[in-house]
Amino acid sequence: GTDRSAALATGIRPFRAAGPRIELERRFGKALVHHYGHGGSGWSLSWGSAQRALALVQTSGVRPGERIAVIGCGAIGLTTARTAQQAGYRVRLYAKDRPPRVHSSAATGLWTPDSRIVTAEQASPAWIDTWEAMARASFKVHQSYLGLPSGPVEWHDGYVVSVSYTHLTLPTTPY
Repeated sequence: GTDRSAALATGIRPFRAAGPRIELERRFGKALVHHYGHGGSGWSLSWGSAQRALALVQTSGVRPGERIAVIGCGAIGLTTARTAQQAGYRVRLYAKDRPPRVHSSAATGLWTPDSRIVTAEQASPAWIDTWEAMARASFKVHQSYLGLPSGPVEWHDGYVVSVSYTHLTLPTTPY
């Protein structure tokens, strides 16, 4: 019970039925790239969606070497900032809180791109292609961190038994 719990943590995960918002908007003579709304799949899609957000920055006319701002330092903000740095941008992070006081710190940190609830209306071919591309790109980056000192990404075997008894899922996911 909760009387024996050492700590309880929850996070608010912005959910958008249409999937993450990754789009360019022009405001006050500036390029603003929206990048949020992963709804529980932020850890899993962060690197792939950061690549999409960076592509929008690049098409906006902002060039490597110039300064950009990233608002938020959860999984999405940090991976976006790191992706932009690797592309040569000077990045400044703005955030209300820093880890571990951000919502991403309360998340599992597992690569589970299928953890999001999707309705039949959302699962258009374009939506599926975009989601899969972000998941594959993220998985590739996660794999590049395997074996590094301090173990930022490790393999972990996880087992889930289905109540329906019609199948047994044995996922292996890095985190």
